[in-house]
Amino acid sequence: MLVQTPWPERFKRTEFSVFPCVGQYDLNVSLRRFSNGFMNSQHLPKNMRVRGLKAVHTLFDLGESFFIHPFRVVYVYRGGESLQPVRLLVSVSRRNFRRAVDRNVLKRRIKEGWRKNIGPETEKLKNMDVGLIYVSKKIEQYSSIEDKIIQIIERLNHLNEGSQ
Repeated sequence: MLVQTPWPERFKRTEFSVFPCVGQYDLNVSLRRFSNGFMNSQHLPKNMRVRGLKAVHTLFDLGESFFIHPFRVVYVYRGGESLQPVRLLVSVSRRNFRRAVDRNVLKRRIKEGWRKNIGPETEKLKNMDVGLIYVSKKIEQYSSIEDKIIQIIERLNHLNEGSQ
């Protein structure tokens, strides 16, 4: 039979210790999550992201597309009667950007531009999945990415008005 020995004193939780004590709720970690922005409203919420294999396959198999440099935009209307917000998928090619840091910078810029410019005027885009595929071989500045995303949102609004 194994006997549990108590934690040595050097591993017990103190106010600034990095070793958590077993069985205690770590208040300091939860406070760090709030201060680091994990629980901040300045992010793209989960219900506004395309997730799941079936949703991604539907987007690319049944979706229509158009091109606004540096993006290839793929969109599809979801079925269903409930009006859910437009969902976004962002893709940056590993072939064009070998370093993950560069891909992540671009994805962050794209998501931020989308989040800032999608708003009450885009209520018509309900029940739509949108995929933004970054096809350029160079890293664009945030201002140019935001301008292109505004054009994409306007075009999606125009396409949505024409289909209804």
